[in-house]
Amino acid sequence: LPRRRLKLKKKKKKKKKNQKNQQFKDFMPELPEVESQRVLVERMLVGKVIKKVIALEQGGGPRSGKFDEKVIQELDRTNFELALTNCRIVSSCRKGKQLYLELENGELENCALLLHFMMTGAILIQGEPVPMYQKSKFDISIWPPRFCKFELITQDETRMAFVDTRRFARVSFCRGTNYLHQPPLSTLAPDPLYECPQLSVFVEYFKTRTTPIKAILLDQKACISGIGNWLADDILCQAQIHPASPANAIPNKSIAMLRQALIEIVTTACAADARAHKFPKHWLFHHRWANITSGSVRTPLGRLHFDTIAGRTTAFLPSKQHKFSRVETKTKTKAKKRSCLFDVEENDFDDHHSPQQEQNSSATTARRTDDKSLLFISAPSTKRPRRTSPHFATVTP
Repeated sequence: LPRRRLKLKKKKKKKKKNQKNQQFKDFMPELPEVESQRVLVERMLVGKVIKKVIALEQGGGPRSGKFDEKVIQELDRTNFELALTNCRIVSSCRKGKQLYLELENGELENCALLLHFMMTGAILIQGEPVPMYQKSKFDISIWPPRFCKFELITQDETRMAFVDTRRFARVSFCRGTNYLHQPPLSTLAPDPLYECPQLSVFVEYFKTRTTPIKAILLDQKACISGIGNWLADDILCQAQIHPASPANAIPNKSIAMLRQALIEIVTTACAADARAHKFPKHWLFHHRWANITSGSVRTPLGRLHFDTIAGRTTAFLPSKQHKFSRVETKTKTKAKKRSCLFDVEENDFDDHHSPQQEQNSSATTARRTDDKSLLFISAPSTKRPRRTSPHFATVTP
């Protein structure tokens, strides 16, 4: 038993070391990570012509040699390869978390290749380092890499592989130049890096929303797009707003701080090429990877709490982030008592009433109105009469 316990302790220590070493490496790509991928494609592929397309999965994964119709949508293998072959990559663009490559072909009309990374998607280029958020999952020393969904080979032998370990990513091909006015790009809110809305837009939008502020930041179709879980937590921490605060309860001053923090954090993360070690030390990003969904952890920033807000694990500092609450003033309406007054006027009688009946009725109403106890007549009681026991019944002789 002691030896087994020592072995278990050693295993636990190794796991803790591995967790520390793998910090910042495996997480969902958000706006800075997708922007880093856009810059990589722009530097390595823009202006080049695609010579060959391999749409079968490569790298020795469980689906190696098969076409992944779940990831590559709307086109089959042959049509997907024919659509991209001999196309020149004009530009690499992004809106929110959606990356799209603008292509042109002399024979066909202009088109675009839309790439959504979802949770585990990434672009790998032979000879270039792996993105930081997927560093522990892919080894580019072996090419093509594992879980390669499709590969593009240009005329100068530059190789690009689109990889995804969990098959959540989405790839689609759009013909024509109106892809910006069609889903999914047309449904996305403005991008905070290129076209951040004015403060008045935020204020007007938050007025009518009672949902938590974090849920609005995570909604790609609401006010802004590209914000994910760790970005939302850092933005709210810098703005000193609790993530569970209702949107319509946040004052305008705090909304201005939120917009300023949004611009600063997104710009700083993109300027650092989404490399975690270059992020400022006062960001929550460096302390949020505790592998817990509830509870709290001690950090240099203070006591960091974890809770599930808007369906996502949320990290926040209760000592610094204020939770706003809407105080609703409810007008108390007093119930109007219905009075059953027996005031009868002479005009209320019909023509067929006799004068003697009119005199009798006016006399009764006068007596009833003089008696204050008869002003309100209660409704008849719905209780049943009490049943008397036969033993106590009085027998009359």
